[in-house]
Amino acid sequence: MIPWYRQLWHFVTSREGCGAITVATSFGVAVGVVPSILQELSGDLWVFVAVFVAAVAAVVGGWALGRPRGVGVVACLYPQPDRDRLRRLEDASDGNHSSSQRLHPDLLSLGGVTLDPAARVDLAAKLISARIAEHQANDPDGSVTLYPLAPLDDGYLLGRRLRGTRFHALHVMHVPSVGSEKAVHTITLGLHLEDPLTEAQCRLITRHMVTPAGTAAAAPAPVPNPDCPARYRHRLALIVRISPSTSMVADATFVATTGEVQRSTDHSHTGYVPPDNHPCGAHAVVEAAGPLTESREVFEAVTAHIRQSWQTARATWAEETGQPGITTRLFISAPLPIVLALGWLMAREDVTLVPHRLHLSERGRT
Repeated sequence: MIPWYRQLWHFVTSREGCGAITVATSFGVAVGVVPSILQELSGDLWVFVAVFVAAVAAVVGGWALGRPRGVGVVACLYPQPDRDRLRRLEDASDGNHSSSQRLHPDLLSLGGVTLDPAARVDLAAKLISARIAEHQANDPDGSVTLYPLAPLDDGYLLGRRLRGTRFHALHVMHVPSVGSEKAVHTITLGLHLEDPLTEAQCRLITRHMVTPAGTAAAAPAPVPNPDCPARYRHRLALIVRISPSTSMVADATFVATTGEVQRSTDHSHTGYVPPDNHPCGAHAVVEAAGPLTESREVFEAVTAHIRQSWQTARATWAEETGQPGITTRLFISAPLPIVLALGWLMAREDVTLVPHRLHLSERGRT
């Protein structure tokens, strides 16, 4: 058992302890100054008033130091993660919140047996949901912040699994792979992501997204695949390139239209691992014009734009084919929070993310 004096020292040196001490001492000063103010009503009061105001301000500052700051959950789904990025996420969670939960690969196992990716995501989602429920039982207005580190297909699946979780607010943080030590609040999951784009969001989309040739809007039209067999025409490929990638759109279009994963030019691997080798009846492309600004406003606008573009393309293709049951294959290169949010938004839709394995494409080019 930890000795009482060590527990006291730990509290005194913590953020909460500093806040409590500041509130206690400043409140005493403020209360002590009040009688002096009353006694000096006929004299010069500015010194007493200044001390009183400063003490009250210190009370408020002490409360701010000691107030609850929510819960941070660091969810790492990589079997062998980037230790530097994981450290930055952990440091950000520890610094921003009253408590942190860490879901590491060694914790996402049963009896020391490594789980397959889908089972690992399921376990992580259940642990996150349990932590949210526990926190909100004690603080109904409390927020939970997620610090994810995962392959894009696992992040997408995690978003789908979290759709059934009730939460007051679930914020998603992001640490770029290079160029920044700071974790950025990029998305808050919620039904506001399903609302039509506001005028401000439309301006952001115009600035950050590619407008297809011959159109006035950034929403893409589905491009038919004339070589697709009739039994697969109900399939739509949504190709989303947000992160810089020179061959992503070409490779994804090739896989979507042919069902093949090796390039026709040199037979090198595209890196995509689709669930089958069947083509899609059409494809639609959503592209960023350049690197996105790392902000919640931009990330949420782009996420909502991708979802609405997909809805428009799906409705158009359903009308052209006369088939209401359109299924979607999602090819995506984007920051993890956007992919996770799309999984949450499309959780009840027939949208399957096609994984990309970098080691396959790199080996194909050697």
